[in-house]
Amino acid sequence: MPRKSAKLNFDERLFNAWKEGDEAAREQVWAELWAVLHRVAYKYCRGLCRNESAAEEMAEDAVSKTWQLMEGWTIEWQGQDSFVSLATKCLIKQCQGELRTFWRRANRETPVERDSTEDEGDTTNLLDYLGFAEAPAEDRMVTAQLKIEGARETLRLLAAAREACRQKDGTESALAKTIGMTEAYVRRRLVKASVNVKRARKLTVDDLLLEADLDDFSLGKERMNRFLMKSLKINRNTLDQRMLHLRALLKKLREGGQK
Repeated sequence: MPRKSAKLNFDERLFNAWKEGDEAAREQVWAELWAVLHRVAYKYCRGLCRNESAAEEMAEDAVSKTWQLMEGWTIEWQGQDSFVSLATKCLIKQCQGELRTFWRRANRETPVERDSTEDEGDTTNLLDYLGFAEAPAEDRMVTAQLKIEGARETLRLLAAAREACRQKDGTESALAKTIGMTEAYVRRRLVKASVNVKRARKLTVDDLLLEADLDDFSLGKERMNRFLMKSLKINRNTLDQRMLHLRALLKKLREGGQK
């Protein structure tokens, strides 16, 4: 396995040497990128798969496939941030392919091993994508992209779940109302994380994801619980029951989208 680089140090000189076929440059690029891409891939796969060893294997496969694709790129140097962002987008697609294969195999065989730390009444896992810890400085350029894509996917799943549990007559069920308020809470937190809060209130969610400082963004489990209980006028037990149903619905929608 290549040496894992502790700090990304990738410049135009190294990039050009690599693209011109310099073997030493190729090895250096691989060593530089491995640690960054592997952390992103593992974080993404682990967020969707509770089996730690399977997530590690998928992450390594995704990084290797991404590298193979990168070696065929015919792109011009536009800076380190641009290059790593492009590599990250390619990596996420490979991770998604690995996850689809994993879930198809798991559905044919045995259930995926459940993480013993996952509590059915815990709403933290409701928004796995949004729960990233602060990343090291050299990872922030890729972590920011990962957070944006993750937040967008989570909100898409919440919207799909809200529509799925809407009553036949078009009225909102209790669970649909809970989902709607959860979406509203996420939006409020994104607005609060924006530099210009007044301007942010008028933005669409997609624009908010680009506007907000995601390093300062957090949901806050207990804060979210209090907001939902107050807004919906329900107690903690009722909220936990609704969140249990919501998480099951989100899991079903997520797995359905990966088949």
